Amino acid sequence: MGCTKLALLVLAGPVLMGYQGPTRIIQPISAGIWYPADREELRTTVQGYLEGAEAVAPRRRCVACIIPHAPYATAGSIAAAAVKQLEPGQYDRVIVLGAAQHSSFRGCSIPSVQAYRTPLGDVPLDGVTIRQLSRAPVFDTRSVHYRARRGRTQVHEIERTIEIVLPYLQVRLGSFRLIPLLVGDFVDYHGHSDENAYAVVVRALKELVDERTLIVVSSCFTHFGNNFSYRPFRENIVEGIERLDRTAFDLILKRDYPMYRAYLDQTRNTIDGKNAIAILLKLLPPFIEGKLLSYEMSARMTGNTKSSISYAGIAFFEPARKPEQQGE
Repeated sequence: MGCTKLALLVLAGPVLMGYQGPTRIIQPISAGIWYPADREELRTTVQGYLEGAEAVAPRRRCVACIIPHAPYATAGSIAAAAVKQLEPGQYDRVIVLGAAQHSSFRGCSIPSVQAYRTPLGDVPLDGVTIRQLSRAPVFDTRSVHYRARRGRTQVHEIERTIEIVLPYLQVRLGSFRLIPLLVGDFVDYHGHSDENAYAVVVRALKELVDERTLIVVSSCFTHFGNNFSYRPFRENIVEGIERLDRTAFDLILKRDYPMYRAYLDQTRNTIDGKNAIAILLKLLPPFIEGKLLSYEMSARMTGNTKSSISYAGIAFFEPARKPEQQGE
């Protein structure tokens, strides 16, 4: 048998034997459900939201933003208000902190893959940097298997909070390398916030963040109703939800982590990305300025006060600094 044929058999062997090893690409689970599955329709949809959003003037370099993970028809314009502040060609790398909604684990999880796939194409991971992060004890890398395996819990295969923000970034920024961090629990053995674990994450990320790096937190805010086991009041529901949201926004914009933590302990508010936001607040320098750009809740949008989710677009800027442009 010739060398060429032998090589082909070696390469094809795992396929011929029904090999079911880990995949190297995260496949989209929300395409055609939360956003269009057609490439051109998706691009046109996102561009429409971006064109309808207002830019903050004077323009300054955006270092981070918080955008909702929700169906585009519900919160596309809200997410676009923050994404509109990003300048194409300004970033080489994007760190996305996404809330784990359907899986439970401690610290941060990174998929052991080469790319995230959306209808707009593949977003490559920053493999070198991810290997560096994986040395820290609160960062775990997990292989991805779309076929159920006995004794193995799926994590990245079933979470959409990172995937859902990528088309906005692909349309607005073009190409970039991705560091996808799925954020889990940060609770110590006594049931309290594990500040030591937060410190490890923040210290590791600070070594990576530079002028060509953007931080994106994928989070929604108050989840109200029996579906979320959260009904702190039964009258004046819209007003009560807005009060909860705006108190959180105020603390986040001030980057007041101690009061933000006290707020969470006192209200038990069901902010799904609360831990990702906590990491962001600890990570941002004190001189960074935050701005609430868009806000709405589903109870006000639909009139259904039995169940509601709140959405916000928030951006954080360097003061008095214009964004760097491609080629300057």
